Amino acid sequence: GNAELKIDYSCNTGFTEIYRGKFNFTEYIETNDDYCSVKCNIEPLGFEQKIKSRDDISIDMSSNQTIGSQTATTYTPFDLTIQGREILKRGEFETVTGETTNGPTNIIIAVTQTVICNLPLSIKYDELTTNSNSLTTGFGDVFKTGSISPTTAPNMINVPTTATYDFEYNLDGLISESIDDFSSRTYNLSVSVRVNSTGGVYVINDFGAFSPSGGQQDYTINHSGTFSIALNAGDTVAFYVIFANYSPAGPPNLDASTFRVILDAGSYMRVSFASLAADSVTKAFKVYECASRTLEAITDTTDVLRSDYFGRTNSTPRNYGSNGCGALLALTHGILVRGFDIAEKPFYQRFDELFNFLWSVYNVALGIEKSGSSYVVRLENLEYFYDPTV
Repeated sequence: GNAELKIDYSCNTGFTEIYRGKFNFTEYIETNDDYCSVKCNIEPLGFEQKIKSRDDISIDMSSNQTIGSQTATTYTPFDLTIQGREILKRGEFETVTGETTNGPTNIIIAVTQTVICNLPLSIKYDELTTNSNSLTTGFGDVFKTGSISPTTAPNMINVPTTATYDFEYNLDGLISESIDDFSSRTYNLSVSVRVNSTGGVYVINDFGAFSPSGGQQDYTINHSGTFSIALNAGDTVAFYVIFANYSPAGPPNLDASTFRVILDAGSYMRVSFASLAADSVTKAFKVYECASRTLEAITDTTDVLRSDYFGRTNSTPRNYGSNGCGALLALTHGILVRGFDIAEKPFYQRFDELFNFLWSVYNVALGIEKSGSSYVVRLENLEYFYDPTV
């Protein structure tokens, strides 16, 4: 059975409890010498001891049961709207290897006329489309050749959100050809953005024309630039590169000779935009209710919290004449922010973790006060517990 020890102190106003404990018979020691005796540990069982020994127990905020299986206050969460934040999203191609000592790598061979540059780039990451395997010519599929401008639309990528999109590229490498009259030809590097929108189709081009001279067979490529385009959700876009080889007669006369393009490591094409994430609506509890619920559970006492600092005119279960400085502070869990139902993923709170957080951020302290014949817990700013008068 259970046996308790209670020690009261007698003073002018009657008896005051100074200690309460429970005999722990599970580890008693019995002696049978000249007289029989039993030694038994006594575990503290007072109000303060409950707080000290139970403050690390996780409490379900949606339950109204205490640790001692008593019925306490029912606390209802409220809907908290967390404002969306701007997030930078980016898709990128980057050449990760260039020409090596074992011979040229990442080579593009043009066997007829124009090369729609199937960039020898590895996809690092891409947040602009779920079909990363289709990104073979910058941000869009290879389309038909035949002129410096595409004769058919590329496989466009859907624009996910209305924003200003920044297109950036840096292409370093060389164009090489084995024929003797390489220097008589004109080469053209075109970096383009093609957009299909409700307002029509338009293409933004950045041309880099160059002509090798002196019979050289290799010509260095060093071309970089940026575009900034305001796009709407529902638009489609392609970001691509074209290398064109013109005959000695010059543009628009394309040449059928073979050439190759070698891009150095570090060449890249990049698209980025700032996206505003949608607001998140989640279940939350204000700090007063969090502290009250956990204290009720571990002390087996209802309405046990007193706090002018965190209390509100509509706080549960006790109302205050005005809202305190920390009255509107609320807590939630990340898993609830991600959309899980609180019935499936309950909000658990430990009083020791809650108090340590409040103490370190808001400089609050905890005290136990007598209220009539029972005890209450006082949670206030540190100044409350000091008397400034002399």
